[in-house]
Order: sequence, then C-alpha cells, then structure tokens
Amino acid sequence: MLDKNELPNDFHRRAKWVNASQFYIIQVEPLEIAEYYWSNMHHVKGHYLTHGRERRFEIFDRWWREKRVNEEENSKIIKFAGLTLDSCFWAKVEEARECVANVRSNSSYEKLEELTELRLAVHPFWTATQFPSLRGGEVVP
Repeated sequence: MLDKNELPNDFHRRAKWVNASQFYIIQVEPLEIAEYYWSNMHHVKGHYLTHGRERRFEIFDRWWREKRVNEEENSKIIKFAGLTLDSCFWAKVEEARECVANVRSNSSYEKLEELTELRLAVHPFWTATQFPSLRGGEVVP
C-alpha cells in the first residue's frame, strides 16, 4: 500500500502509526540483525547498517526522526531512552567486533581510527559518563 501510494497523505505523521512502527522496529530489527550475522550475510553483502538493512526499517526510522524533530528533545529522560532503544545497537556491536579483530591482526592505524568512531557510535552515553576525559575520540588531559 505504501508503494502504490494508497495511504492518506499524513499517514507518516499520525502518532498512532509512528509509535506502532517504532515499537515494531524495537521488537523485530534486533532479531533480523541476529539472523543476518548468524547466517554470515555480512561476509557476502557487507555489514548490516550499510548493506543489509531492509527498506521498511529505514522508512520507519525516518518517520520517527521526523516526529522527534517536532517534539522537544531536551529532556534527559527522552535522551536516555533514545540510547537504550537503539534498534541497530547489535549491528554496531558486530561491526565493532570485526573491526577489533582486524586491528589485532593487522595493527593498522586506519582501522584504529575506524574503531574509535564505532566506539562513539555504539554507546556515546557510556563513553561520556564512564570516561569524561575522552571527548570526540581524543584523550583530554
């Protein structure tokens, strides 16, 4: 129905459907990520975030971001909940795990920089609270 444009014009702005799509993402996408890496599709296609994510998840994610832009995001509760409800968390962990294995085997500085970026993407809240001297991937004296 979405592809045939049979839905109302404001369908993606209705709270009922945006919240339902977000609930679906939170429940289903981690399972799809697990199946993707369990079946070794990351060796065939590449990592889930860049090559394996289904279009429906990208659309639902876009709806959620558009909804959040319209709401006030300065609440600490909303920010904390956003960190714990990341549906792609395990995909980021798998990508970081493979990057760590590559750094250990090659000891390449380019891969080390990539790992630093992944570390910040996996859990910025943890980094900021546990290691306040680490800001933006650099050590601050």
